Amino acid sequence: MDRNFGEMIERNAGIRPDKVAVKCKGLSLTFEDLNNRTNRLSNSLLKMGLGKGDRVAVLSRNCSQYVELYWAIAKAGLIIVPINFRLIGKEISFLVNDSGAKAFVSGKEFVSGVESVRGEMPVLTHLIVIGPPSGDWMSYDELIQMGGEDLPPSIVRVEDVLCIMYTSGTTSFPKGAVITHGNWLASARYHCGAFNIGEGDTCLIVNPLFHVAATWPLYSHFYIGGSVVLLPSFDLEEVLSTLDKEKITTFNTVPTIINELLQSPTIREFDFRHLKWIGYGGSTMPLDVLGAAVEIFGNKFFHVYGLTESNGAVTRLPPEDHLRKDASGNLSKIRSCGRAIDPIGVRIVDESGRDKKPHEIGEIVVKGDCVINEYRGLPEVTAQTIQHGWLRTGDLGTIDEEGYFYVVDRKKDIIISGGENISSREVEDVIHRHPGVLEAAVIGVTHPKWGEAVKAVIVKKKGCEVIREEIENLCRKNLAGFKCPKSIDFVDSLPKSSTGKILKREIRKHLGL
Repeated sequence: MDRNFGEMIERNAGIRPDKVAVKCKGLSLTFEDLNNRTNRLSNSLLKMGLGKGDRVAVLSRNCSQYVELYWAIAKAGLIIVPINFRLIGKEISFLVNDSGAKAFVSGKEFVSGVESVRGEMPVLTHLIVIGPPSGDWMSYDELIQMGGEDLPPSIVRVEDVLCIMYTSGTTSFPKGAVITHGNWLASARYHCGAFNIGEGDTCLIVNPLFHVAATWPLYSHFYIGGSVVLLPSFDLEEVLSTLDKEKITTFNTVPTIINELLQSPTIREFDFRHLKWIGYGGSTMPLDVLGAAVEIFGNKFFHVYGLTESNGAVTRLPPEDHLRKDASGNLSKIRSCGRAIDPIGVRIVDESGRDKKPHEIGEIVVKGDCVINEYRGLPEVTAQTIQHGWLRTGDLGTIDEEGYFYVVDRKKDIIISGGENISSREVEDVIHRHPGVLEAAVIGVTHPKWGEAVKAVIVKKKGCEVIREEIENLCRKNLAGFKCPKSIDFVDSLPKSSTGKILKREIRKHLGL
Protein backbone atom coordinates (compact mmCIF):
# COMPACT_ATOMS: atom_id res chain seq x y z
CA MET A 1 0.00 0.00 0.00
CA ASP A 2 1.29 3.47 -0.91
CA ARG A 3 2.56 5.53 2.02
CA ASN A 4 1.75 8.80 0.26
CA PHE A 5 0.07 10.05 -2.88
CA GLY A 6 3.32 10.48 -4.83
CA GLU A 7 4.30 6.84 -4.53
CA MET A 8 1.71 5.62 -7.04
CA ILE A 9 3.72 7.22 -9.87
CA GLU A 10 6.99 5.70 -8.61
CA ARG A 11 5.28 2.31 -8.34
CA ASN A 12 3.90 2.49 -11.89
CA ALA A 13 7.27 3.67 -13.24
CA GLY A 14 8.82 0.55 -11.75
CA ILE A 15 6.15 -1.91 -12.91
CA ARG A 16 5.12 -0.45 -16.29
CA PRO A 17 7.71 2.23 -17.21
CA ASP A 18 6.92 2.34 -20.94
CA LYS A 19 3.15 2.49 -20.61
CA VAL A 20 1.54 5.80 -21.60
CA ALA A 21 0.28 7.54 -18.49
CA VAL A 22 -1.14 10.76 -19.95
CA LYS A 23 -1.87 12.23 -23.36
CA CYS A 24 -2.73 15.85 -24.04
CA LYS A 25 -2.52 18.02 -27.15
CA GLY A 26 -0.39 15.52 -29.04
CA LEU A 27 2.03 14.95 -26.16
CA SER A 28 2.40 11.53 -24.54
CA LEU A 29 4.19 10.83 -21.27
CA THR A 30 4.97 7.32 -20.06
CA PHE A 31 4.94 6.53 -16.36
CA GLU A 32 8.74 6.67 -16.42
CA ASP A 33 8.60 10.10 -18.07
CA LEU A 34 6.05 11.29 -15.56
CA ASN A 35 8.04 9.99 -12.61
CA ASN A 36 11.28 11.62 -13.79
CA ARG A 37 9.63 14.94 -14.57
CA THR A 38 7.72 15.09 -11.30
CA ASN A 39 10.92 14.33 -9.38
CA ARG A 40 12.69 17.14 -11.24
CA LEU A 41 9.87 19.59 -10.59
CA SER A 42 9.57 18.54 -6.97
CA ASN A 43 13.28 19.05 -6.33
CA SER A 44 13.17 22.41 -8.11
CA LEU A 45 10.32 23.66 -5.94
CA LEU A 46 12.27 22.70 -2.82
CA LYS A 47 15.43 24.32 -4.19
CA MET A 48 13.47 27.58 -4.61
CA GLY A 49 13.08 27.71 -0.85
CA LEU A 50 9.64 26.18 -0.45
CA GLY A 51 9.32 23.79 2.48
CA LYS A 52 7.01 21.03 3.63
CA GLY A 53 3.48 22.31 4.13
CA ASP A 54 3.89 25.41 1.92
CA ARG A 55 1.04 26.01 -0.49
CA VAL A 56 1.28 26.27 -4.29
CA ALA A 57 -1.67 27.80 -6.16
CA VAL A 58 -2.33 26.51 -9.69
CA LEU A 59 -4.44 28.31 -12.30
CA SER A 60 -4.52 26.55 -15.65
CA ARG A 61 -6.60 24.72 -18.17
CA ASN A 62 -6.13 20.97 -18.47
CA CYS A 63 -2.63 20.09 -19.62
CA SER A 64 0.08 17.55 -18.88
CA GLN A 65 1.86 20.13 -16.69
CA TYR A 66 -1.18 20.30 -14.41
CA VAL A 67 -0.97 16.54 -13.90
CA GLU A 68 2.75 16.83 -13.17
CA LEU A 69 2.08 19.54 -10.59
CA TYR A 70 -0.31 17.35 -8.61
CA TRP A 71 2.32 14.65 -8.14
CA ALA A 72 5.41 16.88 -7.91
CA ILE A 73 3.81 18.97 -5.19
CA ALA A 74 2.77 15.78 -3.39
CA LYS A 75 6.29 14.30 -3.54
CA ALA A 76 7.78 17.49 -2.09
CA GLY A 77 5.38 17.50 0.85
CA LEU A 78 3.88 20.76 -0.42
CA ILE A 79 0.15 21.48 -0.73
CA ILE A 80 -1.58 22.23 -4.04
CA VAL A 81 -4.35 24.86 -4.21
CA PRO A 82 -6.24 24.39 -7.52
CA ILE A 83 -8.02 27.56 -8.68
CA ASN A 84 -11.02 27.75 -10.97
CA PHE A 85 -9.81 29.40 -14.19
CA ARG A 86 -13.19 31.08 -14.62
CA LEU A 87 -12.66 33.24 -11.55
CA ILE A 88 -11.62 36.87 -11.84
CA GLY A 89 -9.11 39.06 -9.97
CA LYS A 90 -10.55 39.55 -6.49
CA GLU A 91 -11.88 36.01 -6.37
CA ILE A 92 -8.39 34.72 -7.16
CA SER A 93 -6.69 36.94 -4.59
CA PHE A 94 -9.11 35.76 -1.89
CA LEU A 95 -8.20 32.10 -2.47
CA VAL A 96 -4.46 32.84 -2.55
CA ASN A 97 -4.58 34.87 0.65
CA ASP A 98 -6.93 32.49 2.44
CA SER A 99 -4.76 29.48 1.61
CA GLY A 100 -1.51 31.34 2.31
CA ALA A 101 -0.02 30.21 -1.00
CA LYS A 102 3.63 31.24 -1.44
CA ALA A 103 3.97 30.12 -5.06
CA PHE A 104 1.65 30.62 -8.01
CA VAL A 105 1.71 28.56 -11.20
CA SER A 106 -0.37 30.03 -14.03
CA GLY A 107 -1.18 29.22 -17.61
CA LYS A 108 0.15 32.03 -19.79
CA GLU A 109 -3.37 33.18 -20.75
CA PHE A 110 -4.20 33.92 -17.09
CA VAL A 111 -1.06 35.86 -16.11
CA SER A 112 -2.58 39.28 -16.88
CA GLY A 113 -5.54 38.56 -14.62
CA VAL A 114 -3.23 37.52 -11.79
CA GLU A 115 -1.09 40.61 -12.33
CA SER A 116 -4.17 42.84 -12.02
CA VAL A 117 -4.50 41.87 -8.33
CA ARG A 118 -0.91 40.99 -7.58
CA GLY A 119 -0.60 43.87 -5.14
CA GLU A 120 -3.41 42.31 -3.09
CA MET A 121 -1.49 39.03 -2.63
CA PRO A 122 1.51 39.87 -0.42
CA VAL A 123 1.91 36.20 0.55
CA LEU A 124 3.22 35.29 -2.91
CA THR A 125 6.99 34.93 -3.26
CA HIS A 126 7.35 32.77 -6.41
CA LEU A 127 5.64 33.18 -9.81
CA ILE A 128 5.78 30.44 -12.46
CA VAL A 129 4.19 30.51 -15.91
CA ILE A 130 3.36 27.52 -18.10
CA GLY A 131 4.85 29.13 -21.18
CA PRO A 132 7.65 31.57 -22.03
CA PRO A 133 9.11 33.61 -19.13
CA SER A 134 7.49 37.02 -18.67
CA GLY A 135 8.85 39.74 -16.40
CA ASP A 136 9.56 38.10 -13.06
CA TRP A 137 7.47 35.05 -13.97
CA MET A 138 9.79 32.05 -14.27
CA SER A 139 9.17 29.58 -17.08
CA TYR A 140 7.80 26.19 -16.01
CA ASP A 141 10.11 24.46 -18.50
CA GLU A 142 13.15 26.22 -17.05
CA LEU A 143 12.08 25.30 -13.54
CA ILE A 144 11.67 21.62 -14.34
CA GLN A 145 15.24 21.47 -15.69
CA MET A 146 16.71 22.78 -12.43
CA GLY A 147 16.02 19.70 -10.35
CA GLY A 148 17.54 16.23 -10.35
CA GLU A 149 15.65 13.03 -11.17
CA ASP A 150 16.25 11.43 -7.77
CA LEU A 151 13.33 11.11 -5.38
CA PRO A 152 12.96 14.33 -3.34
CA PRO A 153 14.24 14.16 0.26
CA SER A 154 10.94 15.14 1.90
CA ILE A 155 9.35 12.63 4.25
CA VAL A 156 5.65 12.61 3.38
CA ARG A 157 3.12 10.65 5.41
CA VAL A 158 -0.38 9.53 4.68
CA GLU A 159 -1.85 11.98 7.22
CA ASP A 160 -0.10 15.02 5.67
CA VAL A 161 -2.17 17.59 3.80
CA LEU A 162 -2.01 17.23 0.03
CA CYS A 163 -4.57 19.69 -1.34
CA ILE A 164 -6.83 22.56 -0.35
CA MET A 165 -9.77 22.47 -2.74
CA TYR A 166 -12.21 25.34 -2.46
CA THR A 167 -15.93 24.78 -2.60
CA SER A 168 -18.81 27.24 -2.53
CA GLY A 169 -21.11 27.17 0.47
CA THR A 170 -23.94 29.12 2.03
CA THR A 171 -21.56 31.87 3.11
CA SER A 172 -20.26 34.59 0.81
CA PHE A 173 -16.81 33.10 0.51
CA PRO A 174 -15.61 29.66 -0.61
CA LYS A 175 -14.43 27.20 2.02
CA GLY A 176 -11.12 25.38 1.69
CA ALA A 177 -11.61 21.62 2.02
CA VAL A 178 -8.40 20.25 3.55
CA ILE A 179 -7.53 16.99 1.76
CA THR A 180 -4.84 14.60 2.99
CA HIS A 181 -2.75 12.06 1.08
CA GLY A 182 -4.80 9.40 2.85
CA ASN A 183 -8.10 10.90 1.67
CA TRP A 184 -7.15 10.63 -1.99
CA LEU A 185 -5.53 7.22 -1.65
CA ALA A 186 -8.66 5.86 0.02
CA SER A 187 -10.83 7.46 -2.65
CA ALA A 188 -8.71 5.86 -5.39
CA ARG A 189 -9.04 2.39 -3.84
CA TYR A 190 -12.80 2.73 -3.40
CA HIS A 191 -13.40 3.99 -6.94
CA CYS A 192 -11.24 1.37 -8.61
CA GLY A 193 -13.40 -1.29 -6.98
CA ALA A 194 -16.77 0.42 -7.44
CA PHE A 195 -16.25 1.21 -11.12
CA ASN A 196 -14.14 -1.81 -12.08
CA ILE A 197 -11.19 0.35 -13.18
CA GLY A 198 -8.23 -1.68 -14.38
CA GLU A 199 -4.75 -1.06 -15.78
CA GLY A 200 -6.10 -1.60 -19.30
CA ASP A 201 -8.51 1.34 -18.99
CA THR A 202 -8.09 4.71 -20.63
CA CYS A 203 -10.08 7.59 -19.17
CA LEU A 204 -11.10 10.75 -21.01
CA ILE A 205 -11.02 13.86 -18.79
CA VAL A 206 -12.79 16.97 -20.07
CA ASN A 207 -13.84 18.34 -16.69
CA PRO A 208 -11.30 20.91 -15.43
CA LEU A 209 -8.58 19.61 -13.11
CA PHE A 210 -9.46 22.10 -10.37
CA HIS A 211 -12.72 20.16 -9.91
CA VAL A 212 -13.33 16.92 -8.01
CA ALA A 213 -15.21 15.53 -11.03
CA ALA A 214 -11.85 15.45 -12.84
CA THR A 215 -9.47 14.60 -10.01
CA TRP A 216 -11.06 11.38 -8.78
CA PRO A 217 -11.01 9.69 -12.23
CA LEU A 218 -7.43 10.92 -12.76
CA TYR A 219 -5.87 9.52 -9.62
CA SER A 220 -8.06 6.39 -9.60
CA HIS A 221 -6.76 5.38 -13.02
CA PHE A 222 -3.15 6.15 -12.10
CA TYR A 223 -3.56 4.20 -8.85
CA ILE A 224 -4.29 1.01 -10.76
CA GLY A 225 -1.93 1.72 -13.69
CA GLY A 226 -4.50 2.99 -16.19
CA SER A 227 -4.08 5.87 -18.64
CA VAL A 228 -5.76 9.26 -19.06
CA VAL A 229 -6.38 11.50 -22.05
CA LEU A 230 -6.90 15.19 -21.28
CA LEU A 231 -8.74 17.81 -23.30
CA PRO A 232 -8.05 21.47 -22.40
CA SER A 233 -11.70 22.37 -22.82
CA PHE A 234 -14.97 21.00 -24.11
CA ASP A 235 -15.31 20.86 -27.87
CA LEU A 236 -18.20 18.78 -29.14
CA GLU A 237 -16.56 17.16 -32.15
CA GLU A 238 -13.19 16.78 -30.41
CA VAL A 239 -14.77 14.84 -27.55
CA LEU A 240 -16.55 12.49 -29.94
CA SER A 241 -13.41 12.04 -32.04
CA THR A 242 -11.27 11.38 -28.95
CA LEU A 243 -13.71 8.82 -27.56
CA ASP A 244 -13.36 6.95 -30.83
CA LYS A 245 -9.69 7.37 -31.84
CA GLU A 246 -8.19 6.92 -28.37
CA LYS A 247 -10.43 3.93 -27.65
CA ILE A 248 -11.61 5.52 -24.42
CA THR A 249 -13.07 3.02 -21.96
CA THR A 250 -14.20 5.32 -19.10
CA PHE A 251 -15.60 8.86 -19.14
CA ASN A 252 -16.96 10.84 -16.20
CA THR A 253 -18.97 13.95 -17.05
CA VAL A 254 -22.20 15.86 -16.36
CA PRO A 255 -25.65 15.57 -17.97
CA THR A 256 -25.25 18.87 -19.81
CA ILE A 257 -22.23 17.58 -21.72
CA ILE A 258 -23.97 14.30 -22.56
CA ASN A 259 -26.88 16.34 -23.91
CA GLU A 260 -24.46 18.46 -25.97
CA LEU A 261 -22.88 15.35 -27.48
CA LEU A 262 -26.27 14.06 -28.55
CA GLN A 263 -26.87 17.23 -30.57
CA SER A 264 -23.97 16.50 -32.91
CA PRO A 265 -25.18 15.62 -36.44
CA THR A 266 -22.14 13.35 -36.84
CA ILE A 267 -22.43 11.35 -33.61
CA ARG A 268 -23.47 8.13 -35.38
CA GLU A 269 -20.25 8.19 -37.41
CA PHE A 270 -18.11 7.36 -34.37
CA ASP A 271 -17.38 4.00 -32.75
CA PHE A 272 -18.13 3.77 -29.01
CA ARG A 273 -18.03 -0.01 -28.61
CA HIS A 274 -14.88 0.11 -26.47
CA LEU A 275 -16.56 2.34 -23.85
CA LYS A 276 -17.11 0.41 -20.59
CA TRP A 277 -18.97 3.18 -18.78
CA ILE A 278 -19.93 6.83 -18.70
CA GLY A 279 -20.39 8.38 -15.27
CA TYR A 280 -22.51 11.45 -14.66
CA GLY A 281 -23.38 13.50 -11.60
CA GLY A 282 -24.11 17.02 -10.38
CA SER A 283 -27.76 16.69 -11.38
CA THR A 284 -30.21 14.08 -12.59
CA MET A 285 -30.39 13.16 -16.25
CA PRO A 286 -33.66 14.06 -18.03
CA LEU A 287 -35.31 10.82 -19.07
CA ASP A 288 -35.47 11.76 -22.75
CA VAL A 289 -31.76 12.58 -22.74
CA LEU A 290 -30.93 9.31 -21.00
CA GLY A 291 -33.02 7.35 -23.50
CA ALA A 292 -31.26 8.97 -26.45
CA ALA A 293 -27.86 8.44 -24.81
CA VAL A 294 -28.51 4.74 -24.21
CA GLU A 295 -29.50 4.36 -27.86
CA ILE A 296 -26.19 5.90 -29.01
CA PHE A 297 -23.70 4.65 -26.40
CA GLY A 298 -25.48 1.58 -25.07
CA ASN A 299 -26.61 0.98 -21.50
CA LYS A 300 -23.27 1.99 -19.96
CA PHE A 301 -24.23 4.74 -17.53
CA PHE A 302 -23.37 5.23 -13.87
CA HIS A 303 -25.24 7.92 -11.93
CA VAL A 304 -22.94 9.06 -9.12
CA TYR A 305 -23.43 11.27 -6.09
CA GLY A 306 -20.51 12.88 -4.34
CA LEU A 307 -18.96 16.19 -3.38
CA THR A 308 -15.65 17.93 -2.91
CA GLU A 309 -15.56 17.06 0.78
CA SER A 310 -15.91 13.34 0.01
CA ASN A 311 -13.30 13.48 -2.76
CA GLY A 312 -15.55 12.00 -5.37
CA ALA A 313 -18.45 9.61 -5.65
CA VAL A 314 -19.96 8.04 -2.53
CA THR A 315 -22.91 6.35 -4.26
CA ARG A 316 -23.32 4.69 -7.64
CA LEU A 317 -26.29 3.60 -9.72
CA PRO A 318 -24.89 1.03 -12.17
CA PRO A 319 -26.13 0.53 -15.74
CA GLU A 320 -28.33 -2.46 -14.91
CA ASP A 321 -30.29 -0.39 -12.38
CA HIS A 322 -30.92 2.43 -14.87
CA LEU A 323 -33.27 0.20 -16.85
CA ARG A 324 -34.61 -1.83 -13.92
CA LYS A 325 -38.42 -2.05 -13.91
CA ASP A 326 -40.99 -2.74 -11.23
CA ALA A 327 -43.97 -5.11 -11.46
CA SER A 328 -45.94 -2.48 -13.38
CA GLY A 329 -43.25 -2.08 -15.99
CA ASN A 330 -42.09 1.34 -14.76
CA LEU A 331 -38.43 2.27 -14.38
CA SER A 332 -38.12 1.87 -10.62
CA LYS A 333 -34.62 3.21 -9.84
CA ILE A 334 -34.01 5.75 -12.57
CA ARG A 335 -34.27 8.76 -10.19
CA SER A 336 -31.91 7.18 -7.66
CA CYS A 337 -28.22 8.01 -7.36
CA GLY A 338 -27.65 4.43 -6.28
CA ARG A 339 -26.31 2.66 -3.21
CA ALA A 340 -23.31 3.53 -1.07
CA ILE A 341 -19.87 2.62 -2.39
CA ASP A 342 -18.24 0.11 -0.05
CA PRO A 343 -16.86 0.86 2.56
CA ILE A 344 -18.19 4.45 2.61
CA GLY A 345 -21.01 5.08 5.07
CA VAL A 346 -24.04 7.00 3.78
CA ARG A 347 -27.18 7.68 5.83
CA ILE A 348 -30.31 9.84 5.88
CA VAL A 349 -30.70 11.58 9.24
CA ASP A 350 -32.77 14.19 11.06
CA GLU A 351 -31.39 17.33 12.71
CA SER A 352 -30.30 15.29 15.74
CA GLY A 353 -28.42 12.74 13.65
CA ARG A 354 -30.98 9.95 14.06
CA ASP A 355 -31.70 7.73 11.07
CA LYS A 356 -34.80 8.47 9.07
CA LYS A 357 -37.11 5.66 7.99
CA PRO A 358 -37.30 4.65 4.30
CA HIS A 359 -38.90 7.34 2.12
CA GLU A 360 -38.70 9.99 4.87
CA ILE A 361 -36.79 13.11 3.85
CA GLY A 362 -33.67 13.93 5.82
CA GLU A 363 -30.12 15.13 5.36
CA ILE A 364 -27.54 12.99 3.58
CA VAL A 365 -24.49 12.35 5.77
CA VAL A 366 -21.28 10.60 4.72
CA LYS A 367 -18.40 8.93 6.58
CA GLY A 368 -15.18 7.27 5.44
CA ASP A 369 -11.43 7.58 5.01
CA CYS A 370 -12.04 9.55 1.81
CA VAL A 371 -13.92 12.31 3.69
CA ILE A 372 -12.13 15.46 4.87
CA ASN A 373 -11.69 16.29 8.55
CA GLU A 374 -11.74 20.07 8.34
CA TYR A 375 -12.13 23.30 6.43
CA ARG A 376 -9.07 25.52 6.47
CA GLY A 377 -9.24 28.19 9.18
CA LEU A 378 -12.93 27.59 9.89
CA PRO A 379 -13.21 25.60 13.15
CA GLU A 380 -16.84 26.59 13.78
CA VAL A 381 -17.95 25.65 10.26
CA THR A 382 -16.00 22.39 10.58
CA ALA A 383 -17.74 21.59 13.89
CA GLN A 384 -21.16 22.30 12.35
CA THR A 385 -20.46 20.23 9.23
CA ILE A 386 -18.46 17.25 10.53
CA GLN A 387 -20.04 15.68 13.59
CA HIS A 388 -18.75 12.45 15.13
CA GLY A 389 -16.93 11.74 11.88
CA TRP A 390 -20.07 12.17 9.75
CA LEU A 391 -20.07 14.87 7.07
CA ARG A 392 -23.38 16.73 6.92
CA THR A 393 -23.66 17.34 3.20
CA GLY A 394 -26.49 19.85 3.34
CA ASP A 395 -28.31 17.81 0.69
CA LEU A 396 -31.76 16.45 1.42
CA GLY A 397 -32.66 12.96 0.34
CA THR A 398 -34.42 9.69 1.03
CA ILE A 399 -33.52 6.02 1.05
CA ASP A 400 -35.71 3.11 -0.01
CA GLU A 401 -36.03 -0.38 1.48
CA GLU A 402 -33.25 -1.71 -0.76
CA GLY A 403 -30.73 0.93 0.25
CA TYR A 404 -30.99 3.14 -2.84
CA PHE A 405 -30.56 6.86 -2.21
CA TYR A 406 -32.50 9.70 -3.81
CA VAL A 407 -31.47 13.37 -3.69
CA VAL A 408 -34.62 15.47 -3.39
CA ASP A 409 -33.36 18.97 -2.61
CA ARG A 410 -30.41 20.97 -1.39
CA LYS A 411 -30.49 22.25 2.14
CA LYS A 412 -27.59 24.54 1.42
CA ASP A 413 -28.57 27.36 -0.87
CA ILE A 414 -26.38 26.32 -3.75
CA ILE A 415 -27.12 26.68 -7.45
CA ILE A 416 -25.54 24.03 -9.70
CA SER A 417 -25.10 25.32 -13.24
CA GLY A 418 -23.27 23.13 -15.73
CA GLY A 419 -21.77 21.14 -12.86
CA GLU A 420 -20.39 24.28 -11.14
CA ASN A 421 -21.45 25.17 -7.60
CA ILE A 422 -22.55 28.79 -7.21
CA SER A 423 -23.20 30.42 -3.85
CA SER A 424 -26.34 32.54 -4.11
CA ARG A 425 -25.13 34.57 -1.13
CA GLU A 426 -21.96 35.53 -3.02
CA VAL A 427 -24.01 36.84 -5.95
CA GLU A 428 -26.42 38.63 -3.60
CA ASP A 429 -23.52 40.38 -1.86
CA VAL A 430 -22.35 41.81 -5.18
CA ILE A 431 -25.84 42.96 -6.17
CA HIS A 432 -26.23 44.68 -2.82
CA ARG A 433 -23.27 46.90 -3.68
CA HIS A 434 -25.55 48.88 -6.00
CA PRO A 435 -26.74 51.92 -4.01
CA GLY A 436 -30.28 51.59 -5.34
CA VAL A 437 -30.82 47.97 -4.23
CA LEU A 438 -32.83 47.42 -1.06
CA GLU A 439 -33.07 43.64 -1.09
CA ALA A 440 -31.94 40.87 -3.39
CA ALA A 441 -32.58 37.15 -3.53
CA VAL A 442 -30.75 34.86 -5.93
CA ILE A 443 -32.18 31.48 -6.86
CA GLY A 444 -31.56 28.75 -9.38
CA VAL A 445 -34.10 28.23 -12.15
CA THR A 446 -34.34 25.33 -14.56
CA HIS A 447 -32.26 25.75 -17.70
CA PRO A 448 -32.44 23.33 -20.67
CA LYS A 449 -28.68 23.33 -21.26
CA TRP A 450 -27.01 24.03 -17.89
CA GLY A 451 -29.46 22.32 -15.56
CA GLU A 452 -29.88 25.52 -13.56
CA ALA A 453 -29.32 29.20 -14.28
CA VAL A 454 -28.86 32.09 -11.86
CA LYS A 455 -31.87 34.35 -11.39
CA ALA A 456 -31.91 37.53 -9.31
CA VAL A 457 -35.07 38.98 -7.74
CA ILE A 458 -34.52 42.57 -6.61
CA VAL A 459 -36.37 45.17 -4.53
CA LYS A 460 -35.36 48.78 -5.28
CA LYS A 461 -34.96 51.44 -2.63
CA LYS A 462 -37.75 53.99 -2.69
CA GLY A 463 -37.04 56.84 -5.03
CA CYS A 464 -34.09 55.05 -6.62
CA GLU A 465 -33.86 54.01 -10.20
CA VAL A 466 -32.03 50.75 -10.84
CA ILE A 467 -31.42 49.78 -14.43
CA ARG A 468 -31.05 46.11 -15.32
CA GLU A 469 -27.86 46.78 -17.28
CA GLU A 470 -26.28 48.37 -14.19
CA ILE A 471 -26.80 45.16 -12.21
CA GLU A 472 -25.47 43.07 -15.09
CA ASN A 473 -22.34 45.24 -15.41
CA LEU A 474 -21.77 45.21 -11.65
CA CYS A 475 -21.87 41.41 -11.61
CA ARG A 476 -19.64 41.04 -14.64
CA LYS A 477 -17.00 43.23 -13.00
CA ASN A 478 -17.00 41.28 -9.73
CA LEU A 479 -17.95 37.70 -10.60
CA ALA A 480 -16.97 34.94 -12.96
CA GLY A 481 -19.32 34.78 -15.94
CA PHE A 482 -21.02 31.54 -14.88
CA LYS A 483 -22.05 33.16 -11.57
CA CYS A 484 -23.74 36.19 -13.16
CA PRO A 485 -27.56 36.30 -13.25
CA LYS A 486 -29.01 35.16 -16.54
CA SER A 487 -32.34 36.83 -15.68
CA ILE A 488 -33.38 39.65 -13.33
CA ASP A 489 -36.83 40.47 -11.95
CA PHE A 490 -37.73 43.66 -10.06
CA VAL A 491 -40.48 43.29 -7.44
CA ASP A 492 -42.10 45.47 -4.77
CA SER A 493 -41.26 43.15 -1.87
CA LEU A 494 -39.83 39.75 -0.97
CA PRO A 495 -41.69 37.19 1.17
CA LYS A 496 -40.25 36.80 4.68
CA SER A 497 -40.69 34.64 7.75
CA SER A 498 -41.64 36.01 11.15
CA THR A 499 -37.96 36.44 11.93
CA GLY A 500 -37.34 38.45 8.77
CA LYS A 501 -35.67 35.70 6.79
CA ILE A 502 -36.34 35.85 3.06
CA LEU A 503 -38.31 32.78 2.00
CA LYS A 504 -36.88 31.63 -1.27
CA ARG A 505 -39.31 28.75 -1.52
CA GLU A 506 -42.12 31.32 -1.63
CA ILE A 507 -40.31 33.24 -4.35
CA ARG A 508 -40.07 30.06 -6.40
CA LYS A 509 -43.75 29.32 -5.76
CA HIS A 510 -44.74 32.83 -6.84
CA LEU A 511 -42.70 32.46 -10.03
CA GLY A 512 -44.29 29.08 -10.70
CA LEU A 513 -40.99 27.23 -10.28
